[in-house]
Amino acid sequence: MLKMPIGIQTLSEIINNGYLYVDKTKYVYNLINTGKYYFYARPRRFGKSLTCSTLESIFNGDKELFKGLWIYDADWKWDKHPIIKLSFTGIGHENPDDLERHLFLKLKQIARTYNVEIVEAISAKSLFELLVIKLSEKNKVVLIIDEYDKPIIDHLDNKELADKMRKSLSNFYETIKELDSYFKFVFMTGVTKFSKTSVFSKLNNLEDLSLSKEGANLVGITQQELEDNFADRIAILAKVENVSKGEILKKIKYWYNGYKFCETTIETLYNPFSLINLFKQESFENFWFSSGTPTFLIEMIKQNNYPVPEIEHAVIAKSEVQSYNVFSMSLINMLWQTGYLTIRGYNSRIRNYILGYPNFEVKESLNFKIFELITKTRVSTYSRIFDKLKQSLENGDIKSFCELLTPLFARIPYNIQIPLEHYYQSIIYTVLDMLGFDIEVEDETNKGRIDAVIQEGDYIFILEFKLNKAPEEGLKQIEEKQCFQKYLAEDKKIFVAGINFDLKERNVDTDFLFKEIESKGSTD
Repeated sequence: MLKMPIGIQTLSEIINNGYLYVDKTKYVYNLINTGKYYFYARPRRFGKSLTCSTLESIFNGDKELFKGLWIYDADWKWDKHPIIKLSFTGIGHENPDDLERHLFLKLKQIARTYNVEIVEAISAKSLFELLVIKLSEKNKVVLIIDEYDKPIIDHLDNKELADKMRKSLSNFYETIKELDSYFKFVFMTGVTKFSKTSVFSKLNNLEDLSLSKEGANLVGITQQELEDNFADRIAILAKVENVSKGEILKKIKYWYNGYKFCETTIETLYNPFSLINLFKQESFENFWFSSGTPTFLIEMIKQNNYPVPEIEHAVIAKSEVQSYNVFSMSLINMLWQTGYLTIRGYNSRIRNYILGYPNFEVKESLNFKIFELITKTRVSTYSRIFDKLKQSLENGDIKSFCELLTPLFARIPYNIQIPLEHYYQSIIYTVLDMLGFDIEVEDETNKGRIDAVIQEGDYIFILEFKLNKAPEEGLKQIEEKQCFQKYLAEDKKIFVAGINFDLKERNVDTDFLFKEIESKGSTD
């Protein structure tokens, strides 16, 4: 049984040491055989670095390393090319001077590898230029830059420093286009595209694969790849969970599948990092989220007052996705760029993406994080209340559900509460999401919008929230607008409730109102 390559991003180490490699060489071949300059953005820990390593081995002429893989029998000529590979994960970037120094040292190291001596360079930029020219005397040069944006991303909590890093990178990258005649192939990756325009303003010949069909399956794991490559591991996990193969595949898909990066493709992808950790640990956990959520993203969520409803059912214009301004990107765009949201649909008429959480792992993890940010308390301290809230909705007990909201909010420190209706709604939405309920927010009807609709088993709960108003106003609004009409034909019990947030008490008004609406039953 092949080992799981956790944390290993070098192709030769994976192949030579008996680790599993999902064959992506057909996709790589199509790129190197049809183009020259590529840019590719994907979330962290999604396989970008391994792709860079695969390209490095191909252009190094290491044919025997690929024995048994698709490209081995293809018509690739396996010519050996000098390779300049820069990964900004391993290049110091505390400040622009630190970046310049470490980049200079890295380029010197690459020069020594090829027995090239350059003494006249006075900067990383001039050293890079001279190195490319010298190496091209051996053969055309291949340039691979991994995590191009890391020196910027790591300083987004300090905009002044982030902008200095952006300018330093822009100054360095602008040389690439000027050296076009010396290059065989150029491939650049990063987590986000937000700085593409500003960093690469003069490098405008890059083909962006990020939302293309060509780049859709270059990284990530398809359903077929999962079943073909992990069959033995799937069988073991099914035994551990004491379920059938079909049931374990459904659970794996629910937890880790759901990523989509092209509006014209149907298939969704698994996060490879989560999959290999799942099969190594033989336990369903939040592997990807736990591996590190950027500080700047948490700060953006805070600054936007925790807009949980907007995150769950986000819409973003394609033009906004393609506007990469480092300092003016919206929270939704940033969540999308960094992999916390993914494409759920596309409206070609108005060119809008419909976004959503890719899977349960991301949804649960982000909601846990947001809840702890909002309440300044650990989720575990609410476990008993959460359990009772879940039971109340599963049993159709809307009265108990509303009553339990009072002790829930009572545990949130008084001095951290934000006196906004949106704040209190976000807490309830977050809790319901964490508990795994099917909840629709701002649901559209022909009579208006409903604040929240929860569907659970044989029950539908329609909630209307108010701030410093009588609870009957929420219930009256539901009844006047007849917001429940779209659900009347369903063979389910329908409950409506008006819930008021009392700013003086910093809690839910205990005089909440609710009632059951008589449904018409199934029309079938």
